[in-house]
Parts: sequence; C-alpha cells; structure tokens
Amino acid sequence: MYRVVFYYPSKNIGGTQLLFVRLAQYLQYITNVEVFYVDFVNGFARETLMTSKVTFIDFVANEKLYLPKNSCVVIPANYLFQIEHIIKNLYEIRLMIWSLHPLNIIPNFYDFKSYSLVSKKILNVIGVDLKRLYYVGGLQFMDHSNYITNSNYFNFQIPDTSYLPIPVEEVIFQLDLNSKHERLKNHTINISWLGRIDIDKIFSILNLCNEIENLSKNKKFVFYVIGEGSQLEFLQERAIRYSFEIVFLGKLFGEELQSFIVKNVDVGVAMGTSALEFAKFAKPVILIDVCNKEYSSNTLRYNLLHQTIGYSLGSVFPFKNNEIRKFLFGEALSNILDNYLLESHKAQQYVQLNHSIAAVGELFFTKIMRLFQSETNEEVLIVGRLGKIYNDNKLSYKSRILDKIRRIVKFKLVKI
Repeated sequence: MYRVVFYYPSKNIGGTQLLFVRLAQYLQYITNVEVFYVDFVNGFARETLMTSKVTFIDFVANEKLYLPKNSCVVIPANYLFQIEHIIKNLYEIRLMIWSLHPLNIIPNFYDFKSYSLVSKKILNVIGVDLKRLYYVGGLQFMDHSNYITNSNYFNFQIPDTSYLPIPVEEVIFQLDLNSKHERLKNHTINISWLGRIDIDKIFSILNLCNEIENLSKNKKFVFYVIGEGSQLEFLQERAIRYSFEIVFLGKLFGEELQSFIVKNVDVGVAMGTSALEFAKFAKPVILIDVCNKEYSSNTLRYNLLHQTIGYSLGSVFPFKNNEIRKFLFGEALSNILDNYLLESHKAQQYVQLNHSIAAVGELFFTKIMRLFQSETNEEVLIVGRLGKIYNDNKLSYKSRILDKIRRIVKFKLVKI
C-alpha cells in the first residue's frame, strides 16, 4: 500500500494547515493510500481529523522523526534546508516539497536588513538544483507568484511551468444577491480580512486600513479582522488611529466562519487560501500582496480574484516580475459595488473552476504517484545536496561579512 505523510506540526489555523487537512481527507476517502500526519499532541490537524482514519505521528521539538518507509512526505518549502535535521530516515522516503508562499525559501538567504548571506554564485548553484528538483517532481509551486519570485532570486527558468494550486471544499451555496446589492447602495460596507496576523502580513493589513481610511471620508465602513497571530496586539493598538470601525473577531473556523461570512461580509480582502474562502460563498475578493512596509493610500494597485493569472493569490510587492495590477483600491471597490451580482458570480465561478478539492486532489494524487513510480528517489539526493550547500556556504559567507564589518569599525575607531 502507498503511504503519504503530511508534515506540518501546528497549533494554529492557517492556509497551509487547512490545505493539508483537506488533502489528507481527500486521500483517505477517495484513494487507497494510507495517510499519516506529523502534528503536535494538541495540534490543529489532530483535533480536526480526530474521527478520521489518519494515523498521527507525534512531533517533538528538536528531535528527528523516523517516518514510515517508502512513504511520500509532503512538506512546505520553508522546511527545505531543515529536512535532514528533522527526518531520521531521509533516504528511505520520497519527498514532495510544496512552495505555498512566495517567501517560503528566500528569507533563508538574507538577514533582518535584507543583506544577502550567501554569494550570487551560490544562489545560482542553488537555482540549478531547484530546477532539477522541480523536473523530478520533488518541488511544486502553488502558483505563478511562488515560481517567479524564486526564479528571479535564484536565477533559473522553467518554461511552461505547471502548478499545483491549493484547493477548497466545494460549496453548493446560493446567496440572495439581489437584496445584498440593494442594501449596498446606501448602507455601510462590511469589508473583511481573513488570515494570520503575523510579521509577513501585518504591513498588508495596515495598507488595507490606510485604503479604507481614505475612502471613509465619503462612505461608512466596518472592517472585520478574522484571525490571530504574533502581530495581533500591535494591530489592535494601531486601530485607534482610524476613523472607521474595526472589529477583531479572533479565530473562526468551520461552520462558525461560514455563517459569519455569509451573513456579514460584503467584500473580502485577502491572499492565499483566505481569498478562496470568501469567494466560494460568492463574496467578491480584492487580492492584496505581501508588503515589506506601510504605504499611503492610492500607492498600491490591486486585482480582483477572478483577474489573477497562473493561480496567483498574492505576490511580493514591489514586483520584480512585470506583474500588472488593474485598479487602485477605490476603483476596485467601486467596480464591485456597481456590479455586485456579476462580481459575486465571477468570484465563486473562479473557485469552482480552478480550486475545487476534486480537481486539485486528483492532480495532487497524480503527482504523488509519479514520485512513487520513479525508480530512484533523486529528489531526496538533491535536497540533501541543497542542505549541505546551504549550511556550508551560509555560515562561511556570513562570517566573512561580519569580519569585514569588524575591520571597518576598528579602522574608524583607530582613525578617530
């Protein structure tokens, strides 16, 4: 029997957690694959899949795990250079590394001030191996944004890249859009953010607040924030600066989340899985990108969800890949409010055509089987080589930079 192991121990709710839980359920119900999941004893996946036949493997911090032999381990790309340190029997398994955020891999190569910690030559060498890893099936990109961000940074090209998009559960849902459209003409607009409130997303949320503040001079808004994270307290402190109402709802999941979206949300603003969660309930969605700082209103541009290309659900701003955004935020919102019925339908249709669990699950299973049917686990050898290159060169290059800084500082002190 084939075995698949999902590796993502987490106590939080997020896009990757939901993705892995859904695919674990799909494999269990639709295929004859034996499904395992690495999680905390009180982790999100374990609690969510409590009544399923998924076999859980306890995650213990700072300990290598022995995983089932001849299994395919599905793991997010942010673990790429840690794999040899977390899996004991690496050469007895197959690997599918999934890039689920444009910055899954790249932050390993610069410090907090964005100074590169490895040479350009080494980045190119890593790029060659990432390309090889993709061609043997060991590396998957969820969308164009994930591919092109890494392609530009590591200087590799993959013509006609194929993607493994993220799925959401299919929902048969019909909203009374006519009454919603009439209400929006003259009443408060309920905008909602759904997702983690962490360091990689906080500037995106602040930029969204700046956009709403600019528009609130002429229209009344309520901004619902659904989610938790390390930056929640900071965002709550900042909320008093804005003239519109901000409601923090904390963590919502399952039927509670569905009920709130259906009854209260007019327009969703999100990235990743969260964008799809709004759209599957026929809520128009403005996609927001990953930002590294706060911008004033009317600086950034946006797309509606159904306008995206290559399944992209949020890129890294500023763009270095010639991406085009169609609207200023106010223009995007006006387009939605003026054409609410049409935009609601387009959002839901986009999800149904591109991100249904049935379509993505089948593609996912096909890629897993390709790895099993390959005679050699070349992807594991490449990952081992990448880990060695990373550890050998990151430390040596970083130490040379630090030595150079010390010499400069010492020279200045002597000169003074």
